[in-house]
Amino acid sequence: MIILLFAMLFLFIGLGFSIWTAMGVSGMLYILIQGDFSLRMLVQTMVGGIDSTVLAAIPFFICVGELMNRAGITKKLADFSEFFVGRFRGGLAYVSIVVSLIMAGVSGSAVADASSVSAVLHPIMKDRGYDDEFAVAINSSSAVIGPIFPPSIPMIFISVVSGLSLGKLFLGGVVPGILMALFLAVVVAVVSRRKNYRTVKIEMTFGRFFSLIKDSIFALIAPLIIIAGVIFGFVTLVEVAALAIFYVLVISLFVYRSIRLKTSFRSSGMPLYFLLPS
Repeated sequence: MIILLFAMLFLFIGLGFSIWTAMGVSGMLYILIQGDFSLRMLVQTMVGGIDSTVLAAIPFFICVGELMNRAGITKKLADFSEFFVGRFRGGLAYVSIVVSLIMAGVSGSAVADASSVSAVLHPIMKDRGYDDEFAVAINSSSAVIGPIFPPSIPMIFISVVSGLSLGKLFLGGVVPGILMALFLAVVVAVVSRRKNYRTVKIEMTFGRFFSLIKDSIFALIAPLIIIAGVIFGFVTLVEVAALAIFYVLVISLFVYRSIRLKTSFRSSGMPLYFLLPS
């Protein structure tokens, strides 16, 4: 029966079904063939598996990351990071790592981080002579920090399924996330020297520094709100996710004025009927 289960799974994948559909359909057919599990129990189990308010935080975190990208906040974080690491050989690759680490503290999703950071940095890296392969590799690899560094979406699932403390799981992801960023930086240093990427002169003045701080300070506060809120228990995970959306929305509307209230725009394939990029 196990062989039949995997045979059906790969058959559906081969027929062009999406992965989650193939897994779900093959699993349901396996249960029906076994015949020792009622359909009513199957439905109850499926509903019970997602019957958790904590899971509501997942689309909120993804929305925060997408909103920051649409509002141009990711670009501000990139400019801020470039001030510190942009002057090194392969500087934009280091920028990608730093911004991915910051964005990981907002979205908790590798896909959301990869799409937002790549949309900002990949065209710039291409213009400055970076290989497409290297640019894609570093932007996608650094985005993998997202599921490790809090608020991690996989850790939310682990907490729901196992009952482990979400705050402790988040704390456990801080050091590995930072280590991943450091090891990626070592790889960037080696590859950049081998490929002899040119360096870029960065204006290292106090005026430039304070200008960047003034322009990005509100964006840097967003991940701190999320991490501090969950770890110190000021609010629940869902509340801090909703608070993060509200915070990013407010600074985008009234501080940076990079979005405006109007009809709709599409975010991650789903319409949000209250925002439109200006």
